[in-house]
Amino acid sequence: MALILASVEIRLSVGLDVADYWEQIAAMLGRERDLYREMIGYWACEGENDPEAWFHLTPMVRRAEAE
Repeated sequence: MALILASVEIRLSVGLDVADYWEQIAAMLGRERDLYREMIGYWACEGENDPEAWFHLTPMVRRAEAE
C-alpha cells in the first residue's frame, strides 16, 4: 500500500489522472483501515490545515477516510 500511495502521489504531481483506479485503492484503505492507519494519517496530513502543506493526494485520502 505504501508503494501504491506513493505512486499515486507521483502521478498526481505530474498532472496524470488516477480516477480509473482510485476507487479501488480507497476501498482497500477502507477495508483495512486498522492496518493502514499510520499510512492514512501520513498521506492525510492529519493535524495540518494548510492546503499548501499537503501532498497532492491528501484531499483524496481525507475523503476516503471520511467515508
